[in-house]
Amino acid sequence: MQGKYVECLMLATGYGSEVKASDFIEGINQVFLDWEHLKVKDIMGYRNYAHKSLVTGNEAPKPHASKNWVDNTSDDSIEFFKTMHLE
Repeated sequence: MQGKYVECLMLATGYGSEVKASDFIEGINQVFLDWEHLKVKDIMGYRNYAHKSLVTGNEAPKPHASKNWVDNTSDDSIEFFKTMHLE
C-alpha cells in the first residue's frame, strides 16, 4: 500500500521521470524482500553484497573481503570507504 502511494506521488510530481514508476516501486519492494532474506543470514551483512541500481541497472561491485565495514574500528577515513571495493 505504501508503495502504491509513493508511485502515485511520483506520477503526480514527475519525480523520477527517467524510470517507469510502477517498475521502480516493484524494484524497491524486491530490494526490501532481498534484505529480509539476507538479514536472516547476517543482520549487518547487507552491505557486503553487490546490489543493482534501480535507476541505471548497473550492479555495484561487491566489497572486497578484507574491507568489511562492520569490522573496521580504526580507519574512518574517506579513503577506506572509497577503496572498499578494490583489492
